[in-house]
Amino acid sequence: MPLSSTVYANPSPPAFDPANYSNGNGLTRAKAIVLLSRSEAGGVASEASWVAHFYPRSKVVHQVLTTWDEGKRYDILTVETSAMHKIILWFDVTLIFKD
Repeated sequence: MPLSSTVYANPSPPAFDPANYSNGNGLTRAKAIVLLSRSEAGGVASEASWVAHFYPRSKVVHQVLTTWDEGKRYDILTVETSAMHKIILWFDVTLIFKD
């Protein structure tokens, strides 16, 4: 299922805008955060902004983009929080890759 694995850093993500997202808290696939961006650059920026907003002073330590699965694609981030805990966050990036 994983297609690629990349760790990215964005030292200064854009301001958080709730209009860029839909759905859940990202802690499970069923509660994935739906990115409403239609561009890859916008999606990456939206992920960075969401993580910075909900997990200040955290960092993304691993990223995997899945292949198509039941009509959806996900970006799965492993985030190390400021308290040094690791969490997995699911982002539904389907809109970025739809024609």
